[in-house]
Amino acid sequence: GRARAATTLPILFALDDVTVSNLDGTFDVIVDRGVLHCLPIERRDAYARTIAARSTTGTTLLVVAHTGGELATHPLTAGELAALFPSFRVVSTTPTTLSGGAAILVELRAA
Repeated sequence: GRARAATTLPILFALDDVTVSNLDGTFDVIVDRGVLHCLPIERRDAYARTIAARSTTGTTLLVVAHTGGELATHPLTAGELAALFPSFRVVSTTPTTLSGGAAILVELRAA
């Protein structure tokens, strides 16, 4: 079944500076749980360049970010993410919480 097949897939957990990346290659799935909204807004372009360089057709990007600025973060919307990643399309958005604040989970897929 599906669960059995998933256990045979290689998973790489990588720690990197997304604005000055030392990683090579591309990834099928990239997960950002609360990074982008913590970056200074002027570093978002560097973040987006790294994500684009580590992506290939079909890469899924999952971003969890605050939607309100109450926790000293820079809130994001699905529209802002779509504009930041023009080679991706928004697949879904799900309201959630992160560190007690209102947040959104946005699933994007590279075209």
